[in-house]
Amino acid sequence: MKNRIIIVLIIFLAILAGMWKMEHDGRMREKADRLRLQQNQTQLVLADSLKYLRLQITLEEFKKSMNERMDSILKAEHIKPARVERIIERHYYYRDTSYNEIRPLPIETIKGKVFPFSDIKDCFRVDGYMMVEELKPVLVITNREFKNNTTDIIYLDREKRFLFLKFGKLKAKLKSIPECGEERIKEVEIVKNRRNVLR
Repeated sequence: MKNRIIIVLIIFLAILAGMWKMEHDGRMREKADRLRLQQNQTQLVLADSLKYLRLQITLEEFKKSMNERMDSILKAEHIKPARVERIIERHYYYRDTSYNEIRPLPIETIKGKVFPFSDIKDCFRVDGYMMVEELKPVLVITNREFKNNTTDIIYLDREKRFLFLKFGKLKAKLKSIPECGEERIKEVEIVKNRRNVLR
């Protein structure tokens, strides 16, 4: 009789321990998700001022948020969404408001007089010609080029700063220096194992 009571108590304690473990794991997953979503929200709010945007999303969120362009890229490259670890997008922004006057010399062709031109500025080159058809000017672009060299520097830096002192864990950071314009980087990491969240 005494042995049965001990066995029942052991089974009861094992069930309680299992339930506590399941509850604890559930809370840890919820906490990790909440922290991940808070970090993503902070990054999105500051997106205009950040040059490097880093988001962490789950595989389910990635599948739901895939746009037509991303879907077609993955299909063309025969990559299954479940195999994607991270996606890095680079966005270049360049605006040139400088004034450039081009005075091309006319050339006689089969189409009549054409005025070929070439405009080269920093990383851009535009070639084409202008002609007149039925008393209306026509501008034809035959070549567009954009050449930009970007230098990426990955370095370690302390994550926290107070006045002129740096402290905390060392974290890898990326500094991207483009020759032309401004570059913004968006990195989306697909979190498959919740233990890796916010590393």
